Amino acid sequence: RIENTFISYAMYLVKMLWPVDLAIFYPYPAVRPFWQVVLSVLFLAAVTGFVCLKGRRYCYLITGWFWYGITLFPVIGIVQVGFQAMANRYAYISLIGIFIIVIWGVPDLVQAFYARRYLPAVSVMVILAFTFCTKLALPNWKNSEAAFRHAINVTKNNHIAEVGIGNVWLGRGDLTKARSHYLESLRIKPDHTAAMTNLGIVYMKQGLFEDAIAQLGKALEANPTDVKILNSIGVALACTGRYEEAIDRFR
Repeated sequence: RIENTFISYAMYLVKMLWPVDLAIFYPYPAVRPFWQVVLSVLFLAAVTGFVCLKGRRYCYLITGWFWYGITLFPVIGIVQVGFQAMANRYAYISLIGIFIIVIWGVPDLVQAFYARRYLPAVSVMVILAFTFCTKLALPNWKNSEAAFRHAINVTKNNHIAEVGIGNVWLGRGDLTKARSHYLESLRIKPDHTAAMTNLGIVYMKQGLFEDAIAQLGKALEANPTDVKILNSIGVALACTGRYEEAIDRFR
């Protein structure tokens, strides 16, 4: 988690500057390459040292950098909440600090340059480029299927996205495709309760009630108080004529 913290601090900045391969969910990696950790630590240490060195003269450096670091700290992952390594939504408030540095820093950088008179034209070109890139990216977010499929394409072993797109196919009644995505999610993370539960529901809809009972039983072991699982097992038991057991689950 500590390794992931340093990398995430750096990656949020990378995503701000070069927002490609954005995903609805970033899976938590089993192993982080050591070079990524070292590079992230060195980068953060260098920026912090520079900010502290220049902060007395350029106060916005102190304000912006520590705004970024402090407001991101509660959600950086030292205390893990959920399965994600990072999440774009966590950076919305924190990146205000970086924008403070940019807004105050650019004028200081260019004030000595004669070519600064071209800045308005350059700004318009940059905004147009951002607009065009945004338009190209929008199809990846037009609906649930597009968002989850894009996440699968730009990340590795994304069990949450597999369940998400499985739910899309389940809602459309395509049980075969839904089943394949739930199985892939369980291949990645065998104890993922949502995938186990929904796979059991697919088995029920396919008439494979014994398979459904077995699959939902695994899900119930992981989450014994989940009412959706209990109810689904009850339905499957009732469909096989095991009414007393079904009543017990419903109760």
